[in-house]
Amino acid sequence: MKIVVDTNVFVSASLVAGSPPARIIDAWQEEGKYQLVVSPAILAELNEVLFYPKIRQISRWIKEEVEALLKALERLAIQVPGKLSIKVIEADPDDDKFLIAAIEAKADYIISGDSHLKSLKDLSRD
Repeated sequence: MKIVVDTNVFVSASLVAGSPPARIIDAWQEEGKYQLVVSPAILAELNEVLFYPKIRQISRWIKEEVEALLKALERLAIQVPGKLSIKVIEADPDDDKFLIAAIEAKADYIISGDSHLKSLKDLSRD
């Protein structure tokens, strides 16, 4: 199974051990239960957001754990180019990068806490 995970899931996972978001990341990182899909835009956003000072203050992950996670994503996740040009989420166009990665990888799911992404029901695939 291939999934795209929104940045907000990673942030939530960094806050509370054993939470549903943390279990999603652990299922990939520790158990290999699915294939994670990323694009350069997703990796860039994760690299930025997970190092926000406000997030660093409350995260249970130390800096080295975040760095190791980002390196693992670069090495182990399915990398897609993120070049598809679509405009689906008018209220937050920045979220389109998750749709683009899902379409390019023919992913099974997008995991997100974002209302814009959660409101989408199905991505048509050929």
